[in-house]
Amino acid sequence: MFPFFTTFAVLFIIVFTIGSRKNTAEQEKVQEAYWQREREANNVRKQDLSKLNYINIPLQDFPMDLHADCEITLRELSEKKIVNLTGYSNTDLKLEYGVANLETLSEYDSNFATLVTALADYSRLLLEANRTDDAKKVLEYAVSVQADSIYIYTTLAQIYHNSGEDDKIADLITSAEDLKSISKITILENLNSYTA
Repeated sequence: MFPFFTTFAVLFIIVFTIGSRKNTAEQEKVQEAYWQREREANNVRKQDLSKLNYINIPLQDFPMDLHADCEITLRELSEKKIVNLTGYSNTDLKLEYGVANLETLSEYDSNFATLVTALADYSRLLLEANRTDDAKKVLEYAVSVQADSIYIYTTLAQIYHNSGEDDKIADLITSAEDLKSISKITILENLNSYTA
């Protein structure tokens, strides 16, 4: 009985050691590939940013009469450059646009994140004021710029459902499928619950 356990323990140690070495080698390859990409990215010259898909806020289409902080934020953002860079790593951005543009691109993306929050807050206040049509307009705009907010998609789906416009939920699903954020899965699950 003793030799069986000894043999088993030795085999376990051998298998574990081989597995550990294999994992370590694979991790080293992944790390080397990452650092190689980083080195390449850090050598890319500054590229022209004029062709980016800049987002314009159609303030003229929004009521803007609630005198709320989110309206002030939207006005301020309307004077800034906004770009949705969700799904891009810093390395991706440096490879595409050059290391010298990274800070600028980070600012544009930060403006986008602020926009998503402001639109969600604004639509929430409009709904609380029983202004569903205005909230719907804000939410539809948010979806058009690929705002990756679970609240935005599910609230708009609920508005469509309540107003008998369930056919528009299919369009929301199509829009959500194009998202590049981690919230995409949850958004799609919520939207698909309306079509079940």
